[in-house]
Amino acid sequence: MLKTILEKIDQSLAVAYPRVFKSLQAGASDEEIKALKVQCFADKDIPGDLLMLYRWHNGQLGHYALNPDDNRTFLPIKAVIDAWNFLNNPLEDILQPCSRSWIPVLYNG
Repeated sequence: MLKTILEKIDQSLAVAYPRVFKSLQAGASDEEIKALKVQCFADKDIPGDLLMLYRWHNGQLGHYALNPDDNRTFLPIKAVIDAWNFLNNPLEDILQPCSRSWIPVLYNG
């Protein structure tokens, strides 16, 4: 079901927002998926929907909002890992609560 939804999103973006569609990167490589697992999931499996999302597209290049009503962009795996490490670093001054199980996939600047 998610695969069908992602295909429809591609089709819609290609027509309505071609610049956003062109900013989407190819799906993540096995190496990128492995880095995500090692850094953010350790001894657990990556949830299937998250894996499918990143096999679909490995985030975006540039800062083109996915939706004209907000400013969120889709993070590539490297940026997900960087954000996850920052949010889980006890030395960083961030607002709490934060859970190690939260995986940031969107960014709003």
